[in-house]
Amino acid sequence: MRGGGGASHLSDVALYVGGAGLLVDGALEYMYPEKALTASKAGRIPYIGRGKDSDGLVACRHDGVWRVVLAALLLADPDTVHARAHFFKAAAALAQAPRVEAFGVTKTPLLAWVGVSALLGFGATAGLVPNWVAPAIYLANGLSYYVDPDALVRLYFPDRKVPKSRVGFWATRNNGATFLVAAVYLAALTPLAPGDGRGALDAFGAAMVALALSMLRFALADPQASGFSNVSRVGVVAFPAALAVAALV
Repeated sequence: MRGGGGASHLSDVALYVGGAGLLVDGALEYMYPEKALTASKAGRIPYIGRGKDSDGLVACRHDGVWRVVLAALLLADPDTVHARAHFFKAAAALAQAPRVEAFGVTKTPLLAWVGVSALLGFGATAGLVPNWVAPAIYLANGLSYYVDPDALVRLYFPDRKVPKSRVGFWATRNNGATFLVAAVYLAALTPLAPGDGRGALDAFGAAMVALALSMLRFALADPQASGFSNVSRVGVVAFPAALAVAALV
């Protein structure tokens, strides 16, 4: 768990509420991605219920995995979180194996990422890998997912047609936003001295600002029209915005 001092009670509450909220949200999206989508009169999810939008379902699970990772980063000890970020990435890559199988492509690149991330984690723990490496990797991943989700599919799966699923497109973009929020948090922590509790909370506040801005774009794109009818356009922005205010005051 995290340590440090010099923070207000409200800021501490905001951090733990935010971390716990993201953990629950990510776990539910991974286990029940269909709950965020539109249900038909028969109680089934259009396309997904008929097996026609498996890409959207898989992309939502992928997003859920990385929200859990973001929650784990926020709740981890700031003094060791950069090393743990690599281990979390390795664990998340393993959790994505079902997604790769659903796409019908080789899992070799995924296995390579697991190995590289684990080695970086051990190196960071031993002090051989500088702290800036973790936010740099999360930033690169985030930009590749967020800027053009379709290009990401073409890059990693050149033999596969780009899915037409709008759910899959926005779930992948939101996945990129989660990477970027994690990068903001890790980058803001990098120059801090060990045990700097106030600085760690400022990093959390900056991460929540980034999350609120990314969700604002999602909300303005009308998620209901893309199939996310059970997603609150106000809630996805208001929750991280409120946490940012509470952490930074």
